[in-house]
Amino acid sequence: KPHLTNEEYRQTEFIVKQFGSGIGKELHKKEKMRVDKDNKGNRLCMNQFYRAFSTCRIPGIKRDRLLYYFQTESEGPTPKHIVLRSRLSALHPENYQNLECIQKAIEGVSLDDDSPVDNSDVFQYSLAGDPTNRWFDKSAVNLFYKNGFVSSTCDHAPLDAMVAVSNTFYIDLSIRKCKGLWEGTTEIHKISLNLQGTTEIRDLPKPKELMFHLDDVILEGIQTAKNMFLAVGANLQCYTRMYEKYGKKFLRKHKLHPDTHVQLALQYAYYKKYKRTETMRPCTEEAIEWSKAMLDPKTSMETKRTLYLKAANKHNKLMAEAQQNQVFGGVVPMMENGYGVFYHIETNTIEMVVTAWKSGEDTDAEEFLKLIYKCFDEMKSVVNLKILHLFYIFMALYCSLSKDNFNHTFYAYIEINNGSF
Repeated sequence: KPHLTNEEYRQTEFIVKQFGSGIGKELHKKEKMRVDKDNKGNRLCMNQFYRAFSTCRIPGIKRDRLLYYFQTESEGPTPKHIVLRSRLSALHPENYQNLECIQKAIEGVSLDDDSPVDNSDVFQYSLAGDPTNRWFDKSAVNLFYKNGFVSSTCDHAPLDAMVAVSNTFYIDLSIRKCKGLWEGTTEIHKISLNLQGTTEIRDLPKPKELMFHLDDVILEGIQTAKNMFLAVGANLQCYTRMYEKYGKKFLRKHKLHPDTHVQLALQYAYYKKYKRTETMRPCTEEAIEWSKAMLDPKTSMETKRTLYLKAANKHNKLMAEAQQNQVFGGVVPMMENGYGVFYHIETNTIEMVVTAWKSGEDTDAEEFLKLIYKCFDEMKSVVNLKILHLFYIFMALYCSLSKDNFNHTFYAYIEINNGSF
């Protein structure tokens, strides 16, 4: 179910054109994908895209291992089938073949009978929904819900999250492109060329149920795993909401890095709520000093802005060093009293999803997200300070012909700026 505005769609339409012949069929398989670049124009390694499809994690006693089956056209044949649902066992020779089929599959596809009512529900069902219709060890599983919502899960071990995001985003754009109506086509690239598809049905293998040979021990183990998963899932709280007051456009106008701004907001919100810092990416001495200043009513807006820029510059430096050394990081709820925060920054909006464990003594996903958005509001005032200065200087000059008006404007400016001119 697409959620893009017309503006967002135009900005990302190139993705559809880039993937005009299908991710795995033309660009990916024939090694024609355009090389990604960072904001400085440096070429990025594309090796992780090899792991986007036909990849599976194999559980081990002490350590799991990853199997990769995908090959480009020049390298040789690659699996082209997709697994819909199956059951696990290893008691019969046929079971091995079934497991190989699952492991080599391009990706998993789940047709879920649940009907999420909003984005928070989508995250809840995707992370903690029915565990019997998806294979979590696959590098990618696309979930299609009964009422049209679409989401995906992925194993983070073989690839960075943005590789999976590009796949999901392509699906979303393709659905929007055809307005949700599939007319059939023999060539996927017709979508990107604004050509109507035909009603011709392609000669594809029909879905086949994979039958496993099970015993009582395996059946009991499956039920135990299902009960455990559902119990953990019932303890998960997901909350997401769109912040619509500003986004990339506003921040870049002030020459600020959008991701840095959001990361500092997370640190500030945590410090504001718990009066202590947390070990997350922006946890620097500069960020702590700025967070304390933001809560001090005696600190001037000018000082707050100076400290904000100092903390942002330090974070930018660390981020640049991490990229240079190819270090990848993420934020997940790894402890009972912690949070998992994920976000997407658009032109004029910021969308975030916060997760927390219900059993946590002092964590609440909805409350924390609302606090983050309040911090965004406060940070906007700090960022806008320079413009505020110019505005009141202009007003003072404009009203200088009238002493009373000048004094009124001057004192109003002093009050807003916490006594600092």
